Amino acid sequence: MRFAEILRESSLNIKIATLRMDRRSVKAVLHDLAGQKWSRSTGPVEVIGTEYNQYQLGDGYHRVLQAILCGQTQIRGTRGKAGRYAVTPPDNVWRFDPQSPTFGLETFFGAADVVKLADMARARVSG
Repeated sequence: MRFAEILRESSLNIKIATLRMDRRSVKAVLHDLAGQKWSRSTGPVEVIGTEYNQYQLGDGYHRVLQAILCGQTQIRGTRGKAGRYAVTPPDNVWRFDPQSPTFGLETFFGAADVVKLADMARARVSG
């Protein structure tokens, strides 16, 4: 099997709503994005499997939050090495809410600020 085929097979199309994400990391990244500190990475995010039968986001919080703010509900990911990232305990998990106009991010920022941040993210993507 060629390397490109191996990469394709290891690449996942992940529904963002199913990702376990750490609340503290989400909050920190939102503050980064509000300060115009956007992701410079373009590759897939890195996830690990958990004992909760879900994927834990390891690397890629900026990319995931930018995707959320741009209206995406799925993101490309690859499986990372177990033990490289800590699994977020259940009481600190943040969940993306694709049905909410503010995506569930209003727990960190005011709704108007989330909308403004989403407008900035979409303008950045459309160039």
